[in-house]
Amino acid sequence: MIKYIFGIITITILFLFKPVTSHFIEDYASELLEQKVKVTSISIIPLRADAYIYESDNSISANIISISPLKIRAYYSGDIDAFKTYHPLKGHSEATADISYDKKLIIEGEASLYGADAKVMVKQLKESWYVGVDAKSLNLKTLQEQNGKEVKADAVVDFDFNLYTDANISLSNISLDLRSEGINISGTHIKDVDLKINYEKERYKIVSSFKPANFYKTSLDANGTLKDGNITASTNIAFKNVKIDIDRLKIDAKTLETSLHTSSFGGHLDATYKKDMLYYNAKNLHLSKVLKATEQKPHARGYLNLKGKLNTKTLDTDFLFSSPWIVADKQRIEKIKLSVPDLKYRDKKLTTSYRLNAAFMKKLFSFNGDVEFKDVLKLNAKSSDFKGKTTFNLKDNKFNITMKNIDIKELLKFTSQEPHATGLIDLDANGDFEKVNFSIKTDAKVKKRNIHAEANGSYNIKSKLLASDFKASVPIEKKSFDVGGKLSYKNHLKLHAHSSSFSSQTLLTLEGEHFKFYTHDLNLHELASALNKPKIIYGLVDITAEGNLKDIDFKIKSEELRRNFKLGRIENSLSLDVSGHYTPKLVTLKDTFVMHYKKEHIPITLGAKIELTPPYKSNATFINRKDKIVIHSFSYEEEQVKSDFLVDIQDLYKYRALMKNTFHGPMRIDGKYTDALNITTNSLGGEIKVNLNKSDLLVKLKEVDITKVANLIAKDGVLESGTLNGDATYEIKEKTAKTDLALSSVILNGINVDEKISTFNDAMGLDVINMSKSIISNFSDANKSQTNIEHLQFNVSLKDKNVSLDDVALSTNKFLIVSLGNLQQNGDINSLKVSIVDRNGCAIITQGLRGNIKNPKIAQTTSTLVNIVEHVPSAILNTGKKILDFGTKTIDDVASFGAQKVLRTDKKVSITSDIISESSSLIKSTSSIIMPKGCSVIYDGKVEHPKKMQKDNK
Repeated sequence: MIKYIFGIITITILFLFKPVTSHFIEDYASELLEQKVKVTSISIIPLRADAYIYESDNSISANIISISPLKIRAYYSGDIDAFKTYHPLKGHSEATADISYDKKLIIEGEASLYGADAKVMVKQLKESWYVGVDAKSLNLKTLQEQNGKEVKADAVVDFDFNLYTDANISLSNISLDLRSEGINISGTHIKDVDLKINYEKERYKIVSSFKPANFYKTSLDANGTLKDGNITASTNIAFKNVKIDIDRLKIDAKTLETSLHTSSFGGHLDATYKKDMLYYNAKNLHLSKVLKATEQKPHARGYLNLKGKLNTKTLDTDFLFSSPWIVADKQRIEKIKLSVPDLKYRDKKLTTSYRLNAAFMKKLFSFNGDVEFKDVLKLNAKSSDFKGKTTFNLKDNKFNITMKNIDIKELLKFTSQEPHATGLIDLDANGDFEKVNFSIKTDAKVKKRNIHAEANGSYNIKSKLLASDFKASVPIEKKSFDVGGKLSYKNHLKLHAHSSSFSSQTLLTLEGEHFKFYTHDLNLHELASALNKPKIIYGLVDITAEGNLKDIDFKIKSEELRRNFKLGRIENSLSLDVSGHYTPKLVTLKDTFVMHYKKEHIPITLGAKIELTPPYKSNATFINRKDKIVIHSFSYEEEQVKSDFLVDIQDLYKYRALMKNTFHGPMRIDGKYTDALNITTNSLGGEIKVNLNKSDLLVKLKEVDITKVANLIAKDGVLESGTLNGDATYEIKEKTAKTDLALSSVILNGINVDEKISTFNDAMGLDVINMSKSIISNFSDANKSQTNIEHLQFNVSLKDKNVSLDDVALSTNKFLIVSLGNLQQNGDINSLKVSIVDRNGCAIITQGLRGNIKNPKIAQTTSTLVNIVEHVPSAILNTGKKILDFGTKTIDDVASFGAQKVLRTDKKVSITSDIISESSSLIKSTSSIIMPKGCSVIYDGKVEHPKKMQKDNK
């Protein structure tokens, strides 16, 4: 009953004091809203008040439905700017609210604002308050437009907002759940936005997910505290298989000073924002993790360091980027350092200088330059690497590159190539980002050959077409090798090159992986002359090849190849027609080449298979009737060569068209290679064995028939009998050698040495040249004279580039001739004497020599000079030398994979040149004799004096 009485009294007061009530409401509401409030009407039945706020368009009305409990329904239509005391927003809204109070205040309402329909509840709890908002289709673009803001975000969102206070009306708990199908922020489109925020007792939690344009769905979660205006959090961002953790994030809400730390990239990244300055320091970031986080393909790896600062107002910055190493596409770049000390942004113009250092393939490169950007980008770079000058200039989209006097030797050194070439390269290029024109010129020298080359072309960036003309010229003797052509590249390479050098017509075409090569009438004589190579063979050759790098068919054809270039005296020639096939695993060869002689044509069939993958198993045959050269097997694995082969020829003379020297008679050689090359032949009566390994060479001769050796070299009339025994060794690493060779029971036809020496025995004062001529003139095949050489010993040694004559002597029926001394490997004589000695080893006549063995001079003259060893020892030694020459030739021809380099190419380790040739030259040149004043034993070697041998025989 009391509440009804109170209601009647209230209505009576309002009715009696209506003007006063209107003024009271206007004053109270104006003070509360800090806006002018005008009450336009108050009615008693129904109990209702109408008013407007600030402007008449902002109308509000309230109907009092009941006094106790108090229930009021309120309506508002107008700009929410009327309530700006409590918020900063503007915009037209239509709102309805039901207000009730029964010990606790409850407000429930609905409103339309910025295109959204929202339900609002304000509820007084026991000792706190609750505010809830559920809005659908809020238009952010409309919100910004109605508030006079630049539209940076365009979206329609739904959200639920809940707020709880404590007893002191302080925030206790807040939750926000926001959803949108898409948000466009300054042109960046983000889809499927879902954001949840919870705040309770100084702790908050954020859970969100969204999908940026052209990116994966991303989630962002954060946990932290908000206390005393300071925000502390740990955050993680995840997308696809990537997760980035922000270990520590701190924000001062008052000053906005912010700092963060993360180790998500393998190293450490620290950043601080303070008073318009951003400071950052990154150490040992893993490049692979950075690329993964930025959704780049992990084609590179390495470590990154970055330190700098940025003025967020002026955008002035400086930073230092460095990396110990980065590997990309199997290329390693080290010691990278990029310094930008003074980047400035003034009047919409960016300027800076920079310096870049980096080491690539053990070479340190340095670049420095300037960058400017306002309306267009300007950049320049300079370098003096490779002893040249390189400049790069860019203005807007136009650029040019100039490289002058780039040193080729430095380039080769940089690429770890042997410095076979010297000279300079110039490059000029210019263009834009659509087309680049370039010109390259070089003048180089390769192995003493001058080369001039030029290329001019262009590259279309849009169509990716490279097109170029090129030409090159190599001056050789009185001629030059010239080649020219065109090259293009788009999707695949096209090449067309041609040359008419060396009297040939040569053409090479390449398209993609398929090529064709053809050369007609290539003149081998001109080619060898131009290249200053030995003219081993003469003639014209046609070569064709076609295929790709994995499958090639080729042919080599010639109608006439000769060893003799004198056209009027052609006695033999060779024709060939080789066909073959190449794959990365196997090469096969087939051929029937023919040796043409004056009255005979001898065909030889060739067949070979060579595997090109470990263990490189191969075999080959050369066959003509009963003659054959067979490589039964060949393999190479784990640095180990294994092979066995056979050479079985009935008459070597038949193959004179293939050999530099003419040989006669049969020859059979068996060869094997495992740990060492072993060659054996019994074709010369006795046995010859050759053993070659990585450390030494050993040649053994046993009972070799010297007459068969003479027949082998077409000197069968010179020697009538004789045997050769001994051995020769060579230590490859130490470059030391020894020979122990003995010729015995030799009959030398065409001269009687004993008779010639006896004739000059009492000839004092005779001219040595005349005596030499007398001996030489009587030495001939027609001369029926003979010399019996009982024993010739040839023991010499090589050490420290010195040749020592350990035991060099020969005995005839009457005389013993001895050579003593040593000389340098280059032929300079240290000490050298040639003597005729008696049966006791005492010198009868001695001749000393000085100078160089190739052109010696007489060192001392004490009696008549008698030159008696000009031909006698040399004829015998030449025979022994040719035996070794033939052995080394056999090794060269049959097993060139190892022995050629040891026996032929490297003069310092050649048995033929170092021992046999030098030593035989020494004996040949020892031609003068001096009678000594006294007698002492100078020789006690293996060769006995003939008179002593006769005595022993008796």
